[in-house]
Amino acid sequence: MNDLWWKAILLSLISVLSFTQISSKPRENSYDPERSYFVEQAGRDHKSNIDVTEVQPDSEIIDQYFEGLQNGYDDACINVSGEHLTAATWLTHIKRSKELDDVEYTINDDIQRYLFYFTSDKGVKFITRSLKRGIYYSPITFEVIARSGMPEELVFLPIIESGYRPKARSKAGARGIWQFMRSTARKYGLKVIRYRVDERLDPQRSAEAAMMYLKELRDTLGRWDLAIAAYNAGERRVLKAIEKYKLQHPYDTLVTFWDIQYLLPRETRNYVPQFYALLRIMRDPELYGFAEVFDTLKCDQIHYETIAVSGPTDLRKIARLADTRVSTLRKLNPHILSNRIPGNATNIVLRMPPGSLEALLSEPAPSKG
Repeated sequence: MNDLWWKAILLSLISVLSFTQISSKPRENSYDPERSYFVEQAGRDHKSNIDVTEVQPDSEIIDQYFEGLQNGYDDACINVSGEHLTAATWLTHIKRSKELDDVEYTINDDIQRYLFYFTSDKGVKFITRSLKRGIYYSPITFEVIARSGMPEELVFLPIIESGYRPKARSKAGARGIWQFMRSTARKYGLKVIRYRVDERLDPQRSAEAAMMYLKELRDTLGRWDLAIAAYNAGERRVLKAIEKYKLQHPYDTLVTFWDIQYLLPRETRNYVPQFYALLRIMRDPELYGFAEVFDTLKCDQIHYETIAVSGPTDLRKIARLADTRVSTLRKLNPHILSNRIPGNATNIVLRMPPGSLEALLSEPAPSKG
């Protein structure tokens, strides 16, 4: 009996040692989804005029991410004016920001992956649909950015955030063009009244909050690549990553996103390269094969008049008195979630089609109901 017991123990030890040796050997040609989505292949991008290293998607995750952004609300623009604006014309008004060049990056592997994706058929489709929405909201966005004194090229950030869909919603609960969480939205003055009003969906108010938040992140972290990472992951998480990196590299005086990206969530590790890849394309669309697409992409610009309203307010009464449709008001005001603005909502911006405000204001106290 004792002999059998010792033999069993000996066999168990041999099995454990054998498994440890096998497990300690590196796996050759293995794919680690935590480190990369991609498998690199040498070649030339067929849509670009430059030699690149093509990086093919190794999984459907990236496709699902961008398809999720482009399959949503507000694909078509509202025809509120006869004026058309092409994407090429829109882009010429955007000044190159030297501030965003503090990244000192080349086309590294991370950026190249998204350069390849954005110049693929799926990527071109995604950028085209996002830009069409972006052109529509550009008068609002540019005015906010100009007033804030922030880099104009931040107008491209919502393409990565939401595809410029005002009613975009993330799995984590972030909403709107600039993808604010409820707590962050309220911190920067956005009103969120469940089922009735959500200013995260207001293109103007959310842009104002985004510029305040990004300016605060830039002032705190000192670099735009870190600020953009923090906009996605949160300031605290980026600061903790910087602190941990400095403990490991005490003699490094300059810390960039590329230094700490391995300490950040996978989403953020991809988010920042996405933005800088997109930035390169927007700065030189001809080089990346987008010139023809941008020349032919046209959209009506948004034109509107505004009035501040407080609840209770009924959109159906306003539409009838202003000689417009409720559906038009709802499209111009995606932050108003129902036909009635509740009594506890104050100073809510209501956008009206051009010319309708005069008719509305000519009526005695029309909006209460």
